[in-house]
Amino acid sequence: MMNRTLSRKLLGSMCGISNPRLSFAQSAVNTVQREKELIKSRELEKDEPRPLYMDFQATTPMDPRVLDAMLPYQVNYYGNPHSRTHAYGWESESAMEKARKQVADLIGADPREIVFTSGATESNNMSIKGVARFYKAKKKHIVTTQTEHKCVLDSCRIMEAEGFDVTYLPVKNNGLIDLKQLEETIRPDTSLVSIMTVNNEIGVKQPIKEIGHLCRSKNVFFHTDAAQAVGKIPINVNDWKVDLMSISGHKLYGPKGIGALYLRRRPRIRIEPLQSGGGQERGLRSGTVPTPLAVGLGAACEIAQQELEYDHKHVTVLANRLVQKIMAAIPDVVLNGDPDQRYPGCVNLSFAYVEGESLLMALKDVALSSGSACTSASLEPSYVLRAIGTDEDLAHSSIRFGIGRFTTEDEVDYTVEKCVQQVKRLREMRLHYIHKKLTRVAHGMLERLATGGEFRWYGPYFPHWRGPWGPAADSPFRGQSGQTVGRRQAWGSVRGCVAPFTERTRGVAILGKGSVGVGEGRAAVLGRDAGMSVAAS
Repeated sequence: MMNRTLSRKLLGSMCGISNPRLSFAQSAVNTVQREKELIKSRELEKDEPRPLYMDFQATTPMDPRVLDAMLPYQVNYYGNPHSRTHAYGWESESAMEKARKQVADLIGADPREIVFTSGATESNNMSIKGVARFYKAKKKHIVTTQTEHKCVLDSCRIMEAEGFDVTYLPVKNNGLIDLKQLEETIRPDTSLVSIMTVNNEIGVKQPIKEIGHLCRSKNVFFHTDAAQAVGKIPINVNDWKVDLMSISGHKLYGPKGIGALYLRRRPRIRIEPLQSGGGQERGLRSGTVPTPLAVGLGAACEIAQQELEYDHKHVTVLANRLVQKIMAAIPDVVLNGDPDQRYPGCVNLSFAYVEGESLLMALKDVALSSGSACTSASLEPSYVLRAIGTDEDLAHSSIRFGIGRFTTEDEVDYTVEKCVQQVKRLREMRLHYIHKKLTRVAHGMLERLATGGEFRWYGPYFPHWRGPWGPAADSPFRGQSGQTVGRRQAWGSVRGCVAPFTERTRGVAILGKGSVGVGEGRAAVLGRDAGMSVAAS
């Protein structure tokens, strides 16, 4: 007892605690508060307030009630939950099992079916690789979709390298799968179907219940990545006939670094563990479970269950407000994904004639993203948007708005105001830029023709267009399809040059060795013979 008292005094002095009786949890709270004040003072010095947060699909802020539940296990109850020979271990184990039950209750499962992991990525890897490898002697076919999270797609590619056959189902233009096509794809040697519940980029909600019943009737295991769904929509794994489900803590206002895998017991699903070690989590996931994080995940699940209905209504109202106001203020805005079968908190909009990255930089006082946080560093257009048939230009012009529990009406209105303002500004800049370049091209064509050059235009004919040199009737390029004037042949007219902003056109004009291309919202100018070498898009 004397040693413990001495240790407490020593630790108290190290932490700056004048009264050793003061609880360590309270001291931790005081320390956090001091750090927060310090950060605030630094922000004031910089005079650069942080942007408002509208990226709830990337991560969610931790609910303060979750932090309250975690703090005692960060300081006071620090025992290893797998140490079963003393009280410290028993305290932590009890807290861990309570958290396991809280997670299970949220999805209608048995606590014994919950395996703690480091997050949804690990849960997805365990599900796909674990099931495939365990049943590989009899079944070597996996079915997934083209719009899954990258960790699912990469896991499937690894399985392909190991000799498995993987079918990547396409989705319809609204982002939903075709159930009939899925049924036709399932084979006698299919071991697993993996389809996410709510898409992390466009928010589309797949018909999981119908998929689950189909897979059960075919005697095929069904896994769903529900990282974007758990705690946000009602879920019952028994009603849905789900066999494996991935859960992420930081997507439902819990801590980062913790997740869970639901693994059905009856009928029993067997998986091959990914890592070796002490055999924790029933031998399925070796490694010490971090008690504070597990407690935080459990608390987040309990809060989500209590406030699920309120949160969903709150998010729905704000999402509708955002979409309606933006679409009423500016034209040529596309809502990506099915407008009805979706989680409302994930709003993915494409703004025609605007680069998404340019818009993100312009909206520096609002934290947004152009797609998945896991792939946002890539300059390639979103593979999810391409999978639903989105034009490459529109895919490049997409922005994802994430709305959550703590989003306010004022924040939505501010986001709409700034977004509308910047989209209009960027469109005006682009129109002026392209018109200026195409005017130079037109004058270059005139000079070329004056010296006996040849010009051909492939594309639609617009009789009412007025070119940079005057009315259409005065244009030296006017003419109907097939008309020949000297060395000039016209298929349509060059009068479509500025049509990308008034009419959707496609065409190519060839001038000597140079060319002018006009497409939907794009213009490419390449005319070295005319002294031009410009690309605008």
